[in-house]
Amino acid sequence: MKRKGLWALLGIVILGGAITAGMFFKENHDHAKRFTYTNLHVKKWQADTKPLITQAEFDQNIRKVNQDNSGKTKLKNWDSVVIPGLRGAWSINHQTKKPTLGKDWVPQGLTQNQDYYFISAYDGDHRLNSLIFVVNKHTGKYVKTLLLNNKSHVGGLAYDQHHQRLWISEDSSKYAGLAAVSQKEIDDYHAEQVKGPISTKKFNLPWAARTSGLDFYNNQLVIVKYGQDKQSRAIIAMPVQEDGYPVKVTDEILGKAYSSNVDHFIDGLVKQHVINSFAPGYDRMQGLTTTEHGLTMFSQSNGDKNAKILVKEPNKRSGRDFNFFAPAGGVTGFHVPPSVEQISINNPDDNQLAMLFESGAAKYRKERESKFGPYPMISDRLLILPIVESETK
Repeated sequence: MKRKGLWALLGIVILGGAITAGMFFKENHDHAKRFTYTNLHVKKWQADTKPLITQAEFDQNIRKVNQDNSGKTKLKNWDSVVIPGLRGAWSINHQTKKPTLGKDWVPQGLTQNQDYYFISAYDGDHRLNSLIFVVNKHTGKYVKTLLLNNKSHVGGLAYDQHHQRLWISEDSSKYAGLAAVSQKEIDDYHAEQVKGPISTKKFNLPWAARTSGLDFYNNQLVIVKYGQDKQSRAIIAMPVQEDGYPVKVTDEILGKAYSSNVDHFIDGLVKQHVINSFAPGYDRMQGLTTTEHGLTMFSQSNGDKNAKILVKEPNKRSGRDFNFFAPAGGVTGFHVPPSVEQISINNPDDNQLAMLFESGAAKYRKERESKFGPYPMISDRLLILPIVESETK
């Protein structure tokens, strides 16, 4: 009898597991079908602007994430703006140079000025040139697309308010790189007229491997390098000159700075005025953003689990002594939806934090169809939060 009872119990457990797995599979299959757009019509050289989920679903997701926050960290009075291109956007096939409608755009970089949000995305199929979507901050409406002349990851964007200039991370297979374009050039550019990429000014960074995030603060380009541990991640502040451009790193300058010892090499780059500071940062950093007073926020991804925003203050030192510490008496971090990418504070007002997510990308929607478990959260909008920066003594 006992053995029969045991087999019956095992049968019930196996049957229950099979039913649960079947339910998850059907749910994920239904979601994947919902987010498949076979008859998509997008005007040439533009991006689709329709959301993937409803506003009510998005708000419900934020409330669900908020269960991990408490007290001062509770998200309140949020706003949102639909990320263009998640269903499809036009670009150029990098090899054939022909205009092509891409359906696998992966959002990566985010920055802003007084009037616009700039959102970068790369092609998940790695065939089409990367893009930057321009969105009107006052209306939340898509304005246009900037076509880039490469397929780079475009992990970071930054905006120099003083020189009215957009900075773009454009890493190559050899080393890190940046590109710059003025606001006037952005305003004058129309892909449907040019039928080609926007012109940019290029800067190679032969001393760096890649740029995962980017920010502009206190006449410095601040580069985030993503990593899972202290040896692979970094935050590097690179000074710019009066014209807003960094010092050109010649072979002579690089030679004077070079050392096979990493710490000595960093010291050499500081001595040659190539960089101002180097800090190890935090695991899984995707981006950072800084207020005019130096309060710094980091986005930290965690797969399909809730992501986190870390709040820190700089110690105002230079070189390898530079680092961050937690502000006393204030918020030190809070949870946000999964798959957060770059974040951006609206300098110089410093009263809003915008954040970008990659969870709506088609490549991840496809992967989820075959996964066991509940369908992960999709964030197809910028999440915009009000912030208040209090003085610390």
